[in-house]
Amino acid sequence: MTGTARVGTARLDSIGLAVETYVAGTGSAVPDRVVPNSEFSASLETSDEWIRERTGIRERRFAAAGERTSEYGARAARAAIADAGITPAEIGLIIVATTTPDMRFPATANFVQRDIGASNAYAYDMSVACSGFVFALAAAHAQIMSGMADCALVIGADIYSSILDFSDRKTCVLFGDGAGAVILRKRTTPRIRLPAAPDLIDRLGQGVEQPRGLLAMALHSDAGGADVLTCEGSGTAGRTTMQAAECGSIKMDGKAVFRFAVRTFGRMVEEVLDKAGFTIADVACVIPHQSNIRIVEKLAEEIGCGMDRMMMNLDKYGNTSAAAIAMALDEAIRTKRVGPGDLVLLAAVGAGFSSGAVLLRL
Repeated sequence: MTGTARVGTARLDSIGLAVETYVAGTGSAVPDRVVPNSEFSASLETSDEWIRERTGIRERRFAAAGERTSEYGARAARAAIADAGITPAEIGLIIVATTTPDMRFPATANFVQRDIGASNAYAYDMSVACSGFVFALAAAHAQIMSGMADCALVIGADIYSSILDFSDRKTCVLFGDGAGAVILRKRTTPRIRLPAAPDLIDRLGQGVEQPRGLLAMALHSDAGGADVLTCEGSGTAGRTTMQAAECGSIKMDGKAVFRFAVRTFGRMVEEVLDKAGFTIADVACVIPHQSNIRIVEKLAEEIGCGMDRMMMNLDKYGNTSAAAIAMALDEAIRTKRVGPGDLVLLAAVGAGFSSGAVLLRL
């Protein structure tokens, strides 16, 4: 069973007015504790060399006992709010993408809302694992375009150290903790913006301003892989007689995940670029989900993009699930790897199987 959702570019709000959503600010937050690969060799049959060679990871961050996902989400949110130059009161929507919520209910987004003082927002969580931030960004875009909010806070945050089985070297060395956030805002411009295709811009002259913000999106679900990457946790599928360590940790068929990623990624990227009228050569930076260096290298090959244009921070943070792309986007902007006018492609695959891509112009 598969499903697909597609979201296009700017729309005309009324004659002569173009409505867009754009990234106004970004932020991120990670725990203080750095966990090098060498920490795992004391209890597992592994080594720093083995982990680096197979994953590309040299270290990751783990939260301290008792720290909540919402704490890191709020820290990333405050950084994004400051970067955007707004106040929490201006935020009308908060979406937190996470699979390690503070509690079963209420939503982790409610705790973030309380902690940052965003009293005018409605808030909810989204559980799409590693694809979560991209799905949340698309949802926020759609709700802004529908008039439900003018300003959204979109967060990807996870504390995966809380659900790892530290006796399973196939999974426990892969993941880390952290959060990333984006402020997405509405802009209405008093002129008609023309399609984004660069050849059309060239023909009509340089006086035509190209659209900014979120240009095209695609979301996909393939439920045939729903059992391949799971965490039963406290869900109704888990056996309540089992210990938390047995039912609350990640279970993954790594080979199946690899096959799905390779099969899906190129097709999804091509779809988004086609919708916006671009090719991969026009993209300044691709920010893939930070899963595994071998997967990313294969994906880069599939889409015809050199690794020099793939934004990677996997080596120092590991796979932070829903936080990964948000954190990498923030780092790319802060370090000036990308800047105003650049095309940036975000693309993720994850549990479900889920996949999503967003093309944006900064």
